[in-house]
Amino acid sequence: MTMTAEQQAAFELGSGYSADQVSLLISGASAAVIFLFLAWVLFSAYQGWADKSLSMKQLGFTLLRIALLLFVTLVILTV
Repeated sequence: MTMTAEQQAAFELGSGYSADQVSLLISGASAAVIFLFLAWVLFSAYQGWADKSLSMKQLGFTLLRIALLLFVTLVILTV
């Protein structure tokens, strides 16, 4: 939903930033958190595979889930 001109002016007056800048900040922070989480999952999966407590099949499914979550995240953030 888009804001009216009055709402945009009030938002900029109250916050000192435009709504687009705040939206970009929130999207960027969300993407950074998700990327850090995915890196942690990938690192943990690799450690499990290296310790032989995670099979190659389980590692493959983990990588598939990571790729799917990354794809969905990027699609949502670019819309």
